[in-house]
Amino acid sequence: MVHFTFLDWFWVVSFIILMTVCGIVFYQLGKRSMADFFLAGRGLPWWLPATSVYATHTATDTPIWVSGIIYRYGLRGIWYTFFSAWCAISAFASTRIFRRSLAYTQAEWQTLRFSGLGAELLRGWIAGWQVFMNMFVLGWVGMAMGKLCAYLFGWPEWLGLVLFSTICAIYVLAAGYWGVVMSDFQQGVIAFFVIVIVSLWGISVAGGRGESSPSLRPWAKAGASTLLLFPG
Repeated sequence: MVHFTFLDWFWVVSFIILMTVCGIVFYQLGKRSMADFFLAGRGLPWWLPATSVYATHTATDTPIWVSGIIYRYGLRGIWYTFFSAWCAISAFASTRIFRRSLAYTQAEWQTLRFSGLGAELLRGWIAGWQVFMNMFVLGWVGMAMGKLCAYLFGWPEWLGLVLFSTICAIYVLAAGYWGVVMSDFQQGVIAFFVIVIVSLWGISVAGGRGESSPSLRPWAKAGASTLLLFPG
């Protein structure tokens, strides 16, 4: 359990309020139409969804997972994250086609691209698969938040999961994708600056590059491949 001061609690509560206010502020936009609720009116500039995706990957689960991978496999473990490269390829290859189709979901798009019984079966399969995957991801992220709250506050894991899932549900259900993408945008900006500040602070506390680099050399001298970026 970590001891929190008043300033720590102030920033935590301020952050939660800021995210919740997003749902209230963008409620009017989200309720204008079904397209506004689910797709933010189909008119977002590319950098807003991009920032949303970045913020999603600075959530509770991903840093824990990446840290575990690097701890186990060294820097070459970073290559595990390249499985998501297909997202970037998909964005360049099919985004304009998808937008022109006016489909709401990837499953619906299959019935526009194909026809007949096969298209309906494919749509059902993709819909079922997406439900399973989203339940899996929500469980993964929720458990990560529960474990983090257990470490920070000494709470039971279910409490952190339920509490912060409820807070997220407020702005998601209130404003739809508008609430999601705008809160993610703020989270992404905050996360970026926090990562930079903490990284520089950590190097400074370690004595700077001159002091921290020698402490890593015994790993390499022992024949470990921990510091290799490419598999050897």
